[in-house]
Amino acid sequence: MSSRDDILASIRANRPRAERPLPTVRFFDADRPTSLVAAFKESLERMGGLFLDPTPTGDVLAPVRAKIANAKVVCSIVPEIARQPRHCRGLRAA
Repeated sequence: MSSRDDILASIRANRPRAERPLPTVRFFDADRPTSLVAAFKESLERMGGLFLDPTPTGDVLAPVRAKIANAKVVCSIVPEIARQPRHCRGLRAA
């Protein structure tokens, strides 16, 4: 028998014998929003973020490219956008 089994057997043997009902545990998904995307978008905008809707073509970066196309300065740590080392650096949009 392993140490773990010894410890669990000792706990089971020495636990109180009183029958107690299990505590009521709140289910955090009970009041789940109907649309998780809408809830995320609302929270993001409340924090000052901007939600970019995906294009029907399936190119997930197309809205980002369109948003930064005329930007004077872009600062990002995402290598796909920055095309620079992974640190924040002011870039001219291409």
